[in-house]
Amino acid sequence: MTAVAPVVARRAVRAADDDLLRELFLAGRPELAVLPAPIRDELVDLQRRAQRGQQEADHPAARREVLVGVDEAGDRTDCGVLVTDRDDDALYVLDIVLAPARRGHGLGSAALAGVAAEADATGREVRLHVWSDNAGARRLYERLGFEYATDADAGHLAMRRPRQGSV
Repeated sequence: MTAVAPVVARRAVRAADDDLLRELFLAGRPELAVLPAPIRDELVDLQRRAQRGQQEADHPAARREVLVGVDEAGDRTDCGVLVTDRDDDALYVLDIVLAPARRGHGLGSAALAGVAAEADATGREVRLHVWSDNAGARRLYERLGFEYATDADAGHLAMRRPRQGSV
């Protein structure tokens, strides 16, 4: 198998993506993997419905996209999910999850670079939240110029990447 290069395309989520989205949801919550399968499956389904319902209530215009890694040969592999929303001031990253096998290859950086480019072109900042114990994601966001908008010792951290350009 050819290694996936840090090139990411995005496409709208389709109904056929449900299994992928379920796997990604579970990958973002490794603590659930230790549960017995029937309990885990029921809990994952319940939490997915709750998350989706909350996102739709708070961000009805949010875009749900599958991240697609593109290798040197042009082969495409679905490797993550990105949920974003926009208002006049900011582009919000509501959720970003990469498959564990695709982490550490530059795909998250490439996906967020695309988000940042859109924000820069429209004069917006980028805002997101991250759990304080997600050290890998925090390092990535810090490397990409995100700043803490809340106390860095809080459990759920708000981060922002200030405006870099204007319209």
